[in-house]
Amino acid sequence: MSTIDNIKKKTRGKHTTPATYISEGINEETNVGRNEEKKETERKRVSFDLNKELHQKLKVESATNGKKIYEMIEEALEQYLRK
Repeated sequence: MSTIDNIKKKTRGKHTTPATYISEGINEETNVGRNEEKKETERKRVSFDLNKELHQKLKVESATNGKKIYEMIEEALEQYLRK
């Protein structure tokens, strides 16, 4: 059962608002959105166009190595900028 299904099951018949969750505290089970407490690095969302073939290679490499695409891009940019 997914986290969302668990929340729905627990809140069935209750009127639940964001304020309710805030007053009860947020934990892993109820926090289905971004978890700001675990955020280690401040990030800035960027948008750019990328060659389709390059994107496909990134996706394959990401799946193969178990890394997220943004992590691979950050590593490559850091390495490039150190030069």
